[in-house]
Amino acid sequence: MAVFTMTMLFIGTIIGAGFATGAEIVTFFGNLRLPLWLIALLVGLTTFALIALSIALNHPTPRTICRPLNYLFVVLYFIVFTAMTAGVTQLAGVWMSLLSLIIACLVVQFGFDKMARFNTLVVISIVIVLFGVCFRALFIPVRPFVDYGDLPKGVMWAILYAGLNCMMLPELVAAAAPQHSKRTLYLAGLITATLIGLFVLLILHTVTVTETADVALPLLASSHHPATFAVILLAMLTSQYAALFAIIQKVNAIIPSVTKKPRTVLVSISGLAFISSFFGFNQILQWGYPVIGAIISCFLFLSWLISWGQRRLSRQSVHH
Repeated sequence: MAVFTMTMLFIGTIIGAGFATGAEIVTFFGNLRLPLWLIALLVGLTTFALIALSIALNHPTPRTICRPLNYLFVVLYFIVFTAMTAGVTQLAGVWMSLLSLIIACLVVQFGFDKMARFNTLVVISIVIVLFGVCFRALFIPVRPFVDYGDLPKGVMWAILYAGLNCMMLPELVAAAAPQHSKRTLYLAGLITATLIGLFVLLILHTVTVTETADVALPLLASSHHPATFAVILLAMLTSQYAALFAIIQKVNAIIPSVTKKPRTVLVSISGLAFISSFFGFNQILQWGYPVIGAIISCFLFLSWLISWGQRRLSRQSVHH
């Protein structure tokens, strides 16, 4: 049950507005002339690699980082939070956007355990409906032009995509560490990466079959069923409260005194995100997401490299 709960939490963090609408996947992989199964495999492998790095660096105790990096992460998490809010506004209007922010604030205020239980129910619904939306397209064959010369580019985009998707996982791993073993988290990470790779394959296939890659919200354009609309809204909500939770964790680390006024902090951050969201969902997606993916991927890899170097030096000093 612990593995299942953490898998749902990891997936809920990854499947946001861009993922569920297909826009994010098309932005990263739409121009690659590679077999869809190979793109999905690259995404699955790089996603698991970065999840494993997040676990290694934050379990059993989170790795401390310098204050400037904490500020940087607050900005990056805020961009994602703003993008999700902008996505709800674009899809369902201003009032629904405000309602989603209120729900996100309430979920975060519940605390990690209750948030995880609530998230499990929401993500189960998302996974079932998302598979149902893509299921019909599975029986329509696709033979896109393939050029394996795009493989290096595919690896690069998969790394950036995994970096974007895994950016908030360190905060979740740190919060889950007291209750869950490394084995539980690694297994949840493996299942998560497998499912994410599968859904990338399904969504790319569906968008290719329905020829909706050039539309702002490809998956919604490929299926006008009300369930598609509902699942996209739910996916946006999961990323909203995951991003807000990650922001709060970092803000508390930077300014411990704000823990005495949690509601004020939640309302202030949500209000600022609502105002910033009018910059536009697609603009944030196209310009902000690849940059965020690059920063997070580099940070996790360098953190692991430094940690490995410190352990190696420690062992050498013991032997001497």
